[in-house]
Amino acid sequence: MGHTEDVFVSIMPWAGLQQEIKIGNARFWPWEGTKAGMIDGATKDTVQRYLDCFVDDLGDAVKTVAVCSYEGKEFRCLTDSEMSEMRCARDALVFCVICPQVVQSIRGCSVGLCSAERFQVVGQQLEKGRTTLYVVSGHNTTLGQFKIHKPLAVSSGYLAQPEFPLIKAFDKVLGAGFPEGLRRRLFRSLEWFRLAHVEADQVSEQSRVVMMATAFETLLDIPAQTTDKSMFFADEVEKKFAIQESVCDSRVYKKEVHTRSRAAWWAYDYYKLRNKIVHGDDVCPADTRYGSHVGQKDVADLVLHSILFQVLCENDCVDYPPSMSRLTPEERADVLLCYEGFEEAQQILGWLQKQDTEGVEHAS
Repeated sequence: MGHTEDVFVSIMPWAGLQQEIKIGNARFWPWEGTKAGMIDGATKDTVQRYLDCFVDDLGDAVKTVAVCSYEGKEFRCLTDSEMSEMRCARDALVFCVICPQVVQSIRGCSVGLCSAERFQVVGQQLEKGRTTLYVVSGHNTTLGQFKIHKPLAVSSGYLAQPEFPLIKAFDKVLGAGFPEGLRRRLFRSLEWFRLAHVEADQVSEQSRVVMMATAFETLLDIPAQTTDKSMFFADEVEKKFAIQESVCDSRVYKKEVHTRSRAAWWAYDYYKLRNKIVHGDDVCPADTRYGSHVGQKDVADLVLHSILFQVLCENDCVDYPPSMSRLTPEERADVLLCYEGFEEAQQILGWLQKQDTEGVEHAS
């Protein structure tokens, strides 16, 4: 930046974070917290006058602002690579808030879901001592006269805070030693996840289904030359989900009977639904539901969450109790996923056998 008095601020106006989040070199911290008190007076005053432009549904200045900063470059412009890392960290944050809540909602105990718009990032260059503001809409205005209202698509759900074991795991993904190719696929997958959870009217439920399918394609590195991506996806989910308690079904595929877990057959059907949408075939609203009360995208969230968690465990990114040190990464992932409510959620979906009070197992 050419002017020594310039300030560049990057914020998430509607985030409602309760404490600082660290992922790689990115820092997301509540403006209303103690960290803002350590900023020099002139910078703080300039930033505050800008933040006062953001108002809630009643027109009052919001108290949900989170500052996005980069380690060692607070309130300064970032390079393209630094900004890219910041956006990767933001996408991980979105995942760490939304996905665990979706899993809990399937179990019937959600504290309130939220949309990806809650984590919208807004960047602005300011100059100390000046009240003129150049905004994205392409004109100059004056601080104090210009107001930015919270979008209607920003649902509340501020009680939903990020899962910190996941935050710590993604922090390690951005550290040295993590496989570069896997890191790139992982964060591209998270970007598609974020886009699939934008609740604005411009994005249809069918588009969200396609974007979640793309998230799986990216993460699992499904080869372009694969003749049947639906079965490839099903086989990958089978590897991650099939256990002794899995409920299995048999179907005829290419004139042969194939037995797979219900999770795998869901993956097969989900990718076929993706194909119908992409190719312009007729899709009815019921096709985007799984059973009577769960959306296909919600199930996709659960599956992506589980697969990503296992990937993180396999690459030693997830902290675990010392008592589990003798287990393999795959075994640790299975144990930890039970604590996160995945077992009960899969039972509700009919994917795992339930155990009654007498200890007798039965299928859903």
